[in-house]
Parts: sequence; C-alpha cells; structure tokens
Amino acid sequence: ASCIFYGYWNWRLLGLLGISTLTAYAVGLALPLMAPQRRKVLLISAIVFLLALLAFFKYANFFIESAHAFWFAVTGGTITGPALNILLPIGISFYTFQAVAYLVDVSRGSIQPERNFVTFGSFKLFFPQLVAGPIERAHHLMPQFHRVRTLSMADISEGIWLASYGYFLKVVIADSMGRWVDSYFSMPPTSGWTSVLATLMFSVQIYGDFCGYSLIAVGIGRLFGIRLSWNFAFPYWSTSIREFWHRWHAPLGTWLRDYLYIPLGGSRGGTLIRLRNLIITMCLGGLWHGANWTFVLWGLLHGLALSVNHLLDFAKFRRSRLILIVSWAATMLVVQVGWMLFRAPSISYAGDMVRSLDEMIWLDGHSVALRALISAVVPLVLLEYVQVRANDRMVFLRWHWTIRALLQGLFIWMTLMLITQSAGKNFIYFQF
Repeated sequence: ASCIFYGYWNWRLLGLLGISTLTAYAVGLALPLMAPQRRKVLLISAIVFLLALLAFFKYANFFIESAHAFWFAVTGGTITGPALNILLPIGISFYTFQAVAYLVDVSRGSIQPERNFVTFGSFKLFFPQLVAGPIERAHHLMPQFHRVRTLSMADISEGIWLASYGYFLKVVIADSMGRWVDSYFSMPPTSGWTSVLATLMFSVQIYGDFCGYSLIAVGIGRLFGIRLSWNFAFPYWSTSIREFWHRWHAPLGTWLRDYLYIPLGGSRGGTLIRLRNLIITMCLGGLWHGANWTFVLWGLLHGLALSVNHLLDFAKFRRSRLILIVSWAATMLVVQVGWMLFRAPSISYAGDMVRSLDEMIWLDGHSVALRALISAVVPLVLLEYVQVRANDRMVFLRWHWTIRALLQGLFIWMTLMLITQSAGKNFIYFQF
C-alpha cells in the first residue's frame, strides 16, 4: 500500500526507493556477520552509496552551477558542460536518513537487524511519514510492526483530531499566508516593511505547513495503531535557540546529534572543538534542506547562535519574567532572520532584503497584509496557548464533547471552504 501511495505520484521513482530499501535491508543483515574491520568498511560503503544517490538527485545541478560560478569568479571565463534536468524524488532526504540511521544502529549493536523483509519494508516505507517525516528510528518504530496492534476509540478520536487540526494548519493558516509570501518573494523588495511582512508571513506559513503535515502523519498513524514521533513541540514559544531545536523538527535534530555531531567529536576536545562541530553540523543540516547556498547560511546562522547559547549557558541565569521575555525576543529575532535566508531564492536577494531595511516605508497594501497576518497568528497563538498552559497536546479532547465537536467541526468546515484555493500547493517539505 505504501508503494502504491508513493508510486501514484511517479511510479518510475519506485525503483530508487526500492534500491535504498534493499540496500539497507541486505547490508543490515550482513553487518553482524562480519569482523569489526570489514563491518566498518561495509558500513561506510553502504552509507557512501546511499548518500551518493541523494547527492546526485538532489545536488548535482547545485554542484555544477557552483563550479561554474567559482570558475567565473577565478578566471572570468565560462565553462560549458551538459545541463542535467533531474527530477527531485519526493522524500529522498527523509528515507535516506532513515536508512543511514538504521545501518549505523545495527553496526553499533544498539538494535538487531530485521530479517523479515515485509516488516522491514513496512518500517522503511510507512506511507504517512514516508515523504516528509518524521525521520523515524528503528528502535521506536520497528517493534510496533512486530506486535499485534489494537485500535481503541481513543486512538480513533486522537487520530481524527490530529488529522483535522493538521489540515486546518495547512489549508487555513499556511496556505493563506503562502499566497502573500509567493507574491512578495516573486519581486524585489520595495521597502523594509515589505521584507519584514514577507518574513513574518513565511514564518507562519512554514510552521503551519510542516507542523500541519506532521500532525496529519501522526494522526493517520494512530488510525493504524502506530505511534509516530512528534515533530513539533510549540517551537515559537522557545526562549533560546537550543530550546528551539528541541522543539522544531525534533527527530532531525536528534539525527544530526547522534549521527553527525557526536561522530565529529561532539563536546569532547574542549570548547573550540565543540563549537566547530556545532557549526559544521548545522551547516550540513542546512544543506540537507536544499541545494542552495542560502540554506547553508541559514544553517551557519543557527550554528553560530547555538554556539553563543552554549558559551553563555543561559540555564545558569535566574529565569525571571523579564529575562524570559528578552530571551524569547532575541530567539525569535534569530529565527526570523534565519527564515529570511531560508526563503530567499538567492544570496543576492537576501542581501536586497537586508538593504531594504534602510527604508522603512509603509506602502499601499501593507495594511491589508498585516490584517491577513494577524488573522492567521491570533487563532494559532490562542490554540497553542491553551495547549502550552495545560502541557497537553490533546487538551481539547479532555473538554466537554459539545465544545470539542464545535471546535473540530469548525476546523473541518474552514478547511473545506478554503481547500479549493490550496489546489496545487504542495507541502513545503516535499522539496526537501
């Protein structure tokens, strides 16, 4: 069923997905049978092969264009070469990282290789999280395919609630912002307020879009008796960059920590080594998001911010209300600057946005855009405030059934009213 789901978009790319799956399965079986040195060689070879597939399909054009730009900067001349028109397979970054994590865990002996190919394939291809995560770890998801699953009314209730809430975030919140964002980023910034509004709107769009997808995935998983990992934990309530990365795209953060930051040396070797590893990890994490130098700069910004966070060690400060407010504001400033880099189509465009801040002119149309932004932010803040205060993502399901039914009915009604306007708007993380 997962293969049919994936192949419905483009059946030819099932071959690539199959190669990744068969490689991880076969190598996983072989690793425990080998001597340590040969095991290491096989593991490295398999990881290089999987990452080479990812690099070719996702970064080939990026590498070629970067080489041309470098040659022009050095020599002033141009070089000719074949132009590659490569279709980016949906979800290749996610299922590649999941395969790499599985092989490393098997090699370390932290999990046993899965011998049943159907069980392994179900883990690798489970359709709700196949194309945009969360990046599942074998020790969490694999055992759920081993045991007999049960489906309770609580699972059904929670699954439908999460899916409807996720669709609300995607269609009503994210896509309403997306129309403004696409319009603003399709032309040079005309004033500083244009850049500010475009960035703020994108921050709402990407959160509603990706968090919405993740909630839909978790909700559908519940309807199959499967509990997927939570991708988000109210990241815009964070009071430090370190906390932000514990709350935003959490499975990717733990993947980068366990399979990149720690192998680089982690916090061993002193402060400078630790900060170097942080910055390298975040830069590569930025590149994972897309084939553009803007993503690398986005990762560098967060790496530097995390380094400052570690150097100052905010946990030692007394957390008064004023300190929390200032910390939250500083964190959100870094996050918003990062989103500007993340969404900008090029480094030069990002530079234009920064330069536009010299002229903070309020133009015709900005008031309408601000009202649209407020209309999306207010319900989102109110919904999350209730959940944060209760420290319970499912707090609305604890309310009286009439209130719960009205709220969920409102989500579904608004989604159905606006879904035609979302036609053709893919989830943002499909491109990663």
